[in-house]
Amino acid sequence: MKRNTNIMTKLTIALLLILAGSLTTLSQETLPPLKDGGAPKTVEELWAGYDPRQEPLEVQIIKEWKQDGVMLRVVRYRIGIFKGQKSMMAAIYGYPGGGTNLPGLVQIHGGGQSANVNAVVTNAKRGYACISINWAGNPLGGVDDYQGPNTDWGAVDATQHTHDDHFHSVQPDSRTLDSVVSPRNNNWFLITLAARRALT
Repeated sequence: MKRNTNIMTKLTIALLLILAGSLTTLSQETLPPLKDGGAPKTVEELWAGYDPRQEPLEVQIIKEWKQDGVMLRVVRYRIGIFKGQKSMMAAIYGYPGGGTNLPGLVQIHGGGQSANVNAVVTNAKRGYACISINWAGNPLGGVDDYQGPNTDWGAVDATQHTHDDHFHSVQPDSRTLDSVVSPRNNNWFLITLAARRALT
């Protein structure tokens, strides 16, 4: 009986260590803190310490179908961890059926629009693997009756729903990355970061 108790204790400790490691990974911020509390002044400073390939993508395939010879998927991938919360991007991904080692395109919709299956199909027919990111979180274009999960920015926001003024602003607020005036507070910075993750 004592031997079983020792084994259970060791297993419990091992599981707690694994769980603690997972929580540490989740709590690590995607972007480094501001150096000396000051905002980046150059493009090099803006992206310093960021590697879009470092974090796991955690890709979820939500829906899959074939249309006009193109393999299509509704996917979600991890943008990053900001203010301790995970941000996930919904997207439509497609490629010509049977295609391998294809050049890739990232399609970014305009304001008030959404990821669109037509853009993906058009580009896949041209020989590209294409991903159309849904940064605004609007209903996906051309995906009939889709009720699955959408974009969730978590603790930050780059949509036009609650953060519309931040397409022209670098001021801090409760939904920005930094608590000081910073280019990282602009919605376009977050959208660019999400596009760089899509390229991976």
